[in-house]
Amino acid sequence: MEGSSSGKNGSGTPDFEIFCYCGEPTPLRKSGTQKNPGRRFFGCANYEYEPCILQGKADLGPMMVQTKKKIVRTVEQCESSASMTMSEEMQRTTITMQMQMKFCVPYMRSHYSCTVE
Repeated sequence: MEGSSSGKNGSGTPDFEIFCYCGEPTPLRKSGTQKNPGRRFFGCANYEYEPCILQGKADLGPMMVQTKKKIVRTVEQCESSASMTMSEEMQRTTITMQMQMKFCVPYMRSHYSCTVE
């Protein structure tokens, strides 16, 4: 089965196989290097013994689309939550200011010789 893609299985790994030119399957691996920590790549089992060119090294499309969708959903949820929080905060501030004006202005007028609008 060569480089066909149909998405992901329940474990988050691709549900398709990619084969190297040498014929070996290339499982999805995770980089442990300082330059690319946690980066996913398809690695041939023979990479330590001979340089291989992977047929599907850039075939992360289905996983990238799913990741992008999750990021967009998360951003939209955060924006919605932040918008509600800001709206609630503005409402509280308005009420607080109204209460201060209701009680403080008469006090200022009665105790000080100043005009408060």
